[in-house]
This record gives sequence, C-alpha cells and structure tokens, in this order.
Amino acid sequence: MIFKNANVFLSDKNAFVKTDIEIKDGKIITIEENINKSGIKIIDCSGKYILPGFIDAHSHAGLIEEGIRWEGDDMNEASRNTTPALRSIDGIKPTDSSFNEYIEAGVTTISVDQGSANVVGGLCSVISTHGIVIDDMIIKLNSAMKCALGENPKNASASPASRKPFTRMAIAEILRETILNTRIYIEKKEYFKKSGDYFELNFDYEALIPVIENKIPLKIHAHRADDIMTAIRLSKELDVKIIIVNATEAHLIADYIKKSNVSIINGISFSGKIKYETINESFETASVLSKNNIDFAITINHSLMPSYSLNMAVMLACRHGLDEIEGLKSITINAAKILGIDSFKGKIALTYDADFAIWDKHPLDIMAKTEMVLIKGDIVRGQL
Repeated sequence: MIFKNANVFLSDKNAFVKTDIEIKDGKIITIEENINKSGIKIIDCSGKYILPGFIDAHSHAGLIEEGIRWEGDDMNEASRNTTPALRSIDGIKPTDSSFNEYIEAGVTTISVDQGSANVVGGLCSVISTHGIVIDDMIIKLNSAMKCALGENPKNASASPASRKPFTRMAIAEILRETILNTRIYIEKKEYFKKSGDYFELNFDYEALIPVIENKIPLKIHAHRADDIMTAIRLSKELDVKIIIVNATEAHLIADYIKKSNVSIINGISFSGKIKYETINESFETASVLSKNNIDFAITINHSLMPSYSLNMAVMLACRHGLDEIEGLKSITINAAKILGIDSFKGKIALTYDADFAIWDKHPLDIMAKTEMVLIKGDIVRGQL
C-alpha cells in the first residue's frame, strides 16, 4: 500500500513532512514525495497526519480488567513481598476493552507491568495492543523486572500484618538482599555445575539472573524525590540498570537525575493527587526533564488513567512548557528506546514495522481522532 500526501511525523527531522509512505510485508519500504507505482493500493491522506503508533511504556492493561472488581484484578500477588518469577503475560486478558481503546487512540505498543505492592513484582513484557492470544502479541518477552519503593509496598504489608516492609529502610533492605542473594545463587550454581553435583533451581533467582547480567533493567516505581534517589543509589551500589517509573517529583531533583544517566517514565500527572507521595505532581515535570536532556517517556499508567488518554497527557505537558515535538517523541521513539525496541518500533523509517496511525487532525488537538491504525501493516482500525 502507498499512503500519499500526508503530514508525516519524522522524528529524525524533528518535524512533520509532507510525503508518501509505501509499506510491504509489514515493513516501511519507501518514504519520499510522489511515489508512483502501478498495481498498488493508493490511500490519499491529503490534510491528514501520519504518526508512528504511540507507545505506552508502563501499563497494567489486561492485568486489571475494565469495570471488574477482584475477579479481574491480577496486578499484584500480595502473598509475598518479592515475587521475581511472576510474568505479566501469565495474567493478561487480551480481550479486555482497554486494548481496543488503546488502538482507537493510536497506541500500538505497550509494556504491561505488575503493580507496585511488592518490592520485587516480577517480569514485565512489551506487547502489541492487537490480538486475542497473548503469545502472538509479544514484542519483547521479559523485558524488565518490576520493583517498587515508597508507600505502595509499605501499605501492602498491612495484610498479612506480620509481613515486612513497614518502612522505606526495609524496602531498600529487601531489594538489596534480593540482588545480593541472587549473586550468591549464581556462584553456587556455577560451583555445583563444575562439581557435577545436583543443584536445585530457584525460580525467583533464575528470573533475576538477567538483571545481574545487565541484560534487563529493574523498572522501579518511585514517586518521591528521596525514593528516586534511593533507586539511583541502589543501582550504583548493586551495579544494575534501572528505569524510574512515575517519578512524580523528578522535577525537584532533575540535576541529580541527569548526572545518574537513568531513564524516566513519567506519569499520572493527569490523575488526581491520590496519595501523599503524589502531592507535588505537576504537568511541568516532563518539560523540566526535557530541558535537562534526560531520556523520558510519558505514560498514563493505565488503569489510573484511561487507555484512550495518552495523547491527552502529552497535550497537558505541552500546555505547561514541553515542546510539542519532544512530547510526541516521548510516546514514540523515546519510549521505544527506553523499552529497548527502538531498532524496529517507534518511528516512521525504512525497515521499521509499519505501525502507524492516520489522524484527521494534529494528534495534540483535543478534537483529533484516528481514522486508521496499522500494526505491522495490518489495518486494525478503520478500513480501506
């Protein structure tokens, strides 16, 4: 198919460019003006906007189902304070209505992560928003290890009442101990392998080995500035990669974050101040991160915000100082980079997956709607 005369968002040029796009076998194969080929379906996009499929870098879609109580809530396993071996893909319901709403809003890729009740919650995965079988939707399996600092793991300790953590000190201790015990486990495993003796596998430690080997990051939920700094401190101490999720008070310590060279997935500013540690949430946070050249993505942290609202979160950040181009990059190529999928997702470029949406207006216009959405060249919204 050839899509002609659209205003195409090219992040490499930091601009919308009027051009044509040709796709074949799920990939983008040509981007240039006036593509003229016979025998190929032509779609006139005059006056329309084509953007890469948006990416929500942190979501609970399908883990906590829409409009359902405990029956559809598989976001947190509260029986233990660390559950590294849990995989988000084992709890996702692909037919939940949130996925269709994501697609309607031009979102083609999401990272589905466990909640933040546990200090270590389990393995996240990056998936497509279209499909009915989760195995067919996986883009990057076990892409990060979800962890949490702050109020959430403290509150989760209330049931059972005897289970720690009760303090931020204990949360840090548990995370530190878990990583250090994994290193000891690896040494024992190697020793038994060389000796030829039987070694009993521990699934929790096995799940953490890619973290120790720096193949995947810890994806750490943290709102307050002190919790963000604890995450950074532990990262350096334990020699592990991290991504900070939410980072509500990141604007208060942007200079420290910049020095640490960690990435931020900033979110829920669109929601109310739902707990004390979000008291300083601000739509200006993204702008401060951008001005300090900190790698960041914007998330809606579904289900705290509805899955159709990702572009709205960017609109509000732009209203409060974020450059529009940087805003769009925060939910396309920057999000792809943070998730480690930027070699084939997140921008309109040659050889990239044909994941994009055709909008009737600029997507940061509150009245804008998607007319067509494609994932790997397949039309999942709209029709020819």
